[in-house]
Amino acid sequence: MQPVTSEPFITQMKLRELRRQRDKLMETYTAIEQRLAATPERSQAITILYEGLRDIAFAHNPLHPTVRQLDVLIHKLTTAQSSDDLLTFWLERLRQELATGHITGAIRVLALDFI
Repeated sequence: MQPVTSEPFITQMKLRELRRQRDKLMETYTAIEQRLAATPERSQAITILYEGLRDIAFAHNPLHPTVRQLDVLIHKLTTAQSSDDLLTFWLERLRQELATGHITGAIRVLALDFI
C-alpha cells in the first residue's frame, strides 16, 4: 500500500490558486482595455493605464514595477500643459506595457494549462 502524502494535495491547492490569480489577471487587463477604449482624452487615458498597471501583481509579484516609479511624471503629464508629443509618447509607451502584460498573462494561461 502506498503511503498517503500531502504533497499532491498541496500541489493541487497551489495550482488552483495560481489559476484563480491568472483568471483575475486576465480580467484586470480586459477591464483596463475596456476603460481605455471608452476614453477619448489622452491625459485621462494615461491616468487609466498608469493606475491600472501600477497595482497589477501575479503571485504577489508586481508585473509592472517600472510603472510604479512614474508617479511624479504621470502627475505632471496629466495636470500641466504637456506637449502633444510627450503625451503621445507616454500614452503609446503605457499601451505597449499593457499589451506586453496581456501577452505575458496569456503565456501564463497556457503554461498553467499544461501542468
